[in-house]
Amino acid sequence: MEIRAFAESDRAELRELFGRAGEGAPSVSLWGHQESEAAVYLDPYMDLEPESLLVATADGALVGYLAGCLDTAAFPSESKRMDQAIRKYRLMLRPATAGFFGRALVDMASTAIRRRPTAGDFHDPRWPAHLHINVAPLARGTGAADGLMHRWFDRLRETGSGREEHRNGEQR
Repeated sequence: MEIRAFAESDRAELRELFGRAGEGAPSVSLWGHQESEAAVYLDPYMDLEPESLLVATADGALVGYLAGCLDTAAFPSESKRMDQAIRKYRLMLRPATAGFFGRALVDMASTAIRRRPTAGDFHDPRWPAHLHINVAPLARGTGAADGLMHRWFDRLRETGSGREEHRNGEQR
């Protein structure tokens, strides 16, 4: 197992792995559109913060990845990325996803009427970084995820993410 930084030449294989590693996840049956899901959870990391994208390889093939972001506040929010994907791929109009979004609208209206709190984007300056990690089913239990996490923690330490001086914009 090798853990290394993402290289631009990994892009096509990583997109393929995104679909393969996510097979069976609840979001697949609910969301039902891999391109738009990748537009939220993978593409922005390849495009905006590739230096925080790590890959795990076995026998030369990608088997896992960790898409990280050192400063969540400076990265487009998950809500914004979702809104863009919904619009770009016209998910409200697709038969496979229309039911999901219809139910979401009903739930949002019900919550608003009852004045109940809702989950939103999480921002806490004590934890400025975030990540998404995924490993192909055949590579689970091989140490791929553990290796990706260790490498991510190394990156956080190297950049000072989470230290008070880093949060105030003063890299020491």
